[in-house]
Amino acid sequence: MSNPAVNRNGLIVAVGEQVTVLGAVTVITGSGVGRPSGTSNATDTVTVVTPLGDSISVQAGDCVVIERPPVNNNARSTYGNAIALFDPVTVNGVVQSVANGPWGFMGILTVLTDFSGTLVTVSSGVVDNG
Repeated sequence: MSNPAVNRNGLIVAVGEQVTVLGAVTVITGSGVGRPSGTSNATDTVTVVTPLGDSISVQAGDCVVIERPPVNNNARSTYGNAIALFDPVTVNGVVQSVANGPWGFMGILTVLTDFSGTLVTVSSGVVDNG
């Protein structure tokens, strides 16, 4: 039996909708001590783990984080804020495909990120769409 994919608030998620994926940073690749200043830190690779355990790799610029002053070697978010390990983040994008699941919140979404155009796959229960 299959149920329609729903977001974390129980609202149905459809193809073409703008969504926000919730998660926390677990790995930052390409930033750190010794990184040349002037390097485009928004393209650093960031691994984000969602509350339901999905792991996605995106560019730092795909992430929205709390405002913090940037330091020379930090990866940079969508708005230029510094990203640190374990920061809670959101990733904005548009739903490209939806697969329903045995429980609505376990539907599978393919999302095209707004900043880099990366395709990521997440459970529907980790997104907001309204």
